[in-house]
Amino acid sequence: MIVPVVIVIVWRKKVAEVELYMQVRTDTGELNGMWEFPGGKIENNETAAQAAVREFQEEVSIDLKLEKCQLFKIYPHDYGPKKVLLYTHLYQLDSMDTSHGKWHKLADINDDFKNKIPAANWGIIQDLKSYFKHGNY
Repeated sequence: MIVPVVIVIVWRKKVAEVELYMQVRTDTGELNGMWEFPGGKIENNETAAQAAVREFQEEVSIDLKLEKCQLFKIYPHDYGPKKVLLYTHLYQLDSMDTSHGKWHKLADINDDFKNKIPAANWGIIQDLKSYFKHGNY
């Protein structure tokens, strides 16, 4: 069974650098303590964009506007016993309360940071670097 999951990649442009909002996962699983993007499972009768808005509100307590939630890419990932389909959404937000997480400069998310994020997110980060490098903001 493949589980549909949404990820919300909130970003901002700070001077000439792109920053991404991430938070530390706190649970008892193998991803505990890793930096990740807010998100979660897509519920029945819910679009991926609706799930993105709902999950961000649940995790970060900020209401996003559905019409500004832009589908970036869809990524399959195999966690072994669990397979997911990650619907990644971009959302530009220049300022927000960061008590639940932190802004990370995209340029600083390099090989040294690779073991601090879930494996599924590494390919997403590489695609984001390419996307923003080509002036998509």
